[in-house]
Amino acid sequence: MFWLILRTGSLLVTTLTRRCSMFTFRYLFLLPCFLLTTVCGASRSSNYPPAEDNEQGAAPIRVEGRYMVDEDGKRVWLTGFQVPWLFVKEGRSVERHREFVTGLGESSQQFYDMGFDAWFTAEDVKRIKDMGANCIRLTTVFWTFEEEPFKYSQTSFKRLDRAIEECGKQGLFVILSCNSAPGGQNPAGHGGAGGKNEYWHKEEYRARYASMWKEIARRYRGSTAIAGYDVMNEPVPPNSAALQLAYEEIVDAIRSEGDRHIIFLQFPLKASIDFAVIDGENIAYSFHLYAPTEFTHQKVPGTGYPGNIRDRMWNQENLEKLLRRRFLDKALRDGLCLWVGEFGAVDTAPGGSQIRWVEDCLSLWKKLEIGWSYYLYKVGNPGRSFALYKPAEDARKLLPVNSAGDEQLEKNTFDILRTENFIENKKLTDLMKKHMRDK
Repeated sequence: MFWLILRTGSLLVTTLTRRCSMFTFRYLFLLPCFLLTTVCGASRSSNYPPAEDNEQGAAPIRVEGRYMVDEDGKRVWLTGFQVPWLFVKEGRSVERHREFVTGLGESSQQFYDMGFDAWFTAEDVKRIKDMGANCIRLTTVFWTFEEEPFKYSQTSFKRLDRAIEECGKQGLFVILSCNSAPGGQNPAGHGGAGGKNEYWHKEEYRARYASMWKEIARRYRGSTAIAGYDVMNEPVPPNSAALQLAYEEIVDAIRSEGDRHIIFLQFPLKASIDFAVIDGENIAYSFHLYAPTEFTHQKVPGTGYPGNIRDRMWNQENLEKLLRRRFLDKALRDGLCLWVGEFGAVDTAPGGSQIRWVEDCLSLWKKLEIGWSYYLYKVGNPGRSFALYKPAEDARKLLPVNSAGDEQLEKNTFDILRTENFIENKKLTDLMKKHMRDK
């Protein structure tokens, strides 16, 4: 459904050859960053009808107290993986992205389509489903859709249409996530604005972001493949009032289109800021866990788990205490519906400690009766990784050039991006299968 027929042509070959030296393989290696994003190229209409022609907004999964239930009222624990098929390097700024697209010129549309055909396929959906998952957290960024303020790329939406349709066909729910906002919603690189955190301070940024979610709701309010929207990733607001205002604007924009899907609101990244509770139906609250980062990100190489880190013992008991102290006790006391949007540890953690940490987390989510999404299913760069699947080192050699200088994009040029050609972290996938089937 959502992989396109691979096309070659003199324009694509000529343009990529001309640009190869300018952008180098490190840009091509980041191809998955851009598979849904197009600044160039003609717009195409969506399979989804306009809002006025849609049936009433769908809610295949809804919030009932602190639990999620299906249409028959049966409890559902949404469990799966983050799928980063929109991008790999979250910190890429709008300016760097558009520089890349401009460099590809008129061939950009074809270039994306050829890579998209291989990066996330029907086989990936089946593979995830066969593990026992019932959802994916599908990540995007605002500039995937926004060609310019308040104007949206129909081509990017068309790709998203196909992905959602394929997941729905195979019985996999989609939680659509946006990992960056105009101006940046946190000062980290993955905030989407080169380390800035200006979203909270400019009304235009908030209006653009709410408008994007309004457009998403307009298009997908009738979709039974979508479980919900994770509307802001790891927010770092200046205070709780700013977070409350932002969330109210986004929720109002989505609901104004008659969309009844679950809206996931993340707790603020800073513990010093109270989280905002929003009135309304089908609201769930999300959090991420990467504690302690000295271990999970190997910021202190060689750090193991469980063990003493920063003069503190880290084990499952203390992970739970951390969460309870920050927000879990209050959220459970108030009867809020919770979901773990991200958690993970890198594969370079010593002595099998990645698996021990992840297993402790999975056991904790089961104890607390909380659904989850592991970070992440697949990544486009080799080296240390959180992912179940990563490429071999030779993934950098994406576009071979023969000795005559004629670059030929054969039908299998992008096959290197297919998951079956990636390296599997089998201990991690086996662990996921075990816990998904035990849920």
